[in-house]
Amino acid sequence: MATGTAMSDTMEKDLLERWLKNTTTNMGAVPANVYVGLGTAVSGEASNALTEPSTTRGYTRQAITFGATAVGSGTPPSATTGIQITGPSGSAVTFGPNTVSDWGSITHFGVYNNQTVGSGELMFWGALGSSVSIQVNDSFQFATGSITITAD
Repeated sequence: MATGTAMSDTMEKDLLERWLKNTTTNMGAVPANVYVGLGTAVSGEASNALTEPSTTRGYTRQAITFGATAVGSGTPPSATTGIQITGPSGSAVTFGPNTVSDWGSITHFGVYNNQTVGSGELMFWGALGSSVSIQVNDSFQFATGSITITAD
């Protein structure tokens, strides 16, 4: 299970500008599709803060969809709103198999507005429950509902 509780600085600015000033920032229109990526490190909240494996190693971001938004139990401010990801058609989200070279130790995930590594904006990110080393012939999979994005 992985939970994303951090928004990138770009996403935070976009959210405030869009909803409080009715202004579109550099993120542009709401994306028609969003993608999940894997990371070996995270450094702050910039749009490029998540260090992804190289595409020359056979890595690519994967398309995701979201389930219904739900409000957690408790009373504010401890209540959170969460949304869970699924793969296309409600399936698991699978990376690989890795057929090129090791991806390293995967420690984080990120949600992007673009499928191309090195392009688009990191919107949300979070740490995995535990790190996973992805070597040649390995795959990585998020089960349906295993990532929750929350806001407080």
